[in-house]
Amino acid sequence: MRQNGALDESNPINPRVIIPNYVNGLSNCVGISHFHSTCCVNECETLMDTVERSIGQPEASPEDIVSLVQTLPSATVLANRVLPDVMLTRLRAIANSHQSGMVPLHGRLFSQWMHHAYPRECPYPHLAGSTSPVDIYTAETEGIPYETTEDMQVLAAKQKRRGAPVEHARWIDQEELLVPTQAPLAFHHIHFATGAAAAMILVVGLSRTLLRGARTAAGIVETSGKRKKKPAPMLSEPAFAVV
Repeated sequence: MRQNGALDESNPINPRVIIPNYVNGLSNCVGISHFHSTCCVNECETLMDTVERSIGQPEASPEDIVSLVQTLPSATVLANRVLPDVMLTRLRAIANSHQSGMVPLHGRLFSQWMHHAYPRECPYPHLAGSTSPVDIYTAETEGIPYETTEDMQVLAAKQKRRGAPVEHARWIDQEELLVPTQAPLAFHHIHFATGAAAAMILVVGLSRTLLRGARTAAGIVETSGKRKKKPAPMLSEPAFAVV
């Protein structure tokens, strides 16, 4: 579970299983091949689809996100709830860490926030490189220890806890984005210079074409790089005769 990112050991005295990470983990997928695998349905994707359709853009203000999520139910969370103040504080901190002053919906911090809002549906996003998930077939081939069916049946038969508080994985204030939300300033300069150069080339080419057409209309042609006047038209009969 540690390797697959399903184990929260932020408190070494009380290690805990991160339920959505375990349920949606690669170790629970079967029939894995190079083309497909059969895995559990990720219920967080349905929640994210609703958020994306409602927001309609890749970024949103903290207030808009809180207003939407408070009315968005899940299989284990009721609608029209009131989120704790710390949730809004964290969203504002995420927004302040970005130049746009908005919360990127596809960053690690917002995924972490969604895990705290829906702890049983949304997986906890570990930092890149901190986990190395493997499927059950690879684990068996490489000799990675795992629980047998008999061991899991013994654990499942134990009396379940009732009324235990819902706990979350620890909050790590570190963002990770696949693509920066805003291009660096140098990129804007390069993009502008390239566009200006292309426009200049187009204007010069068009000007030359128009000038050439005007000269041709005025009776001037270009041959071998030299300008010559068009010869006068030949008459069918000489204008005079020499006697």
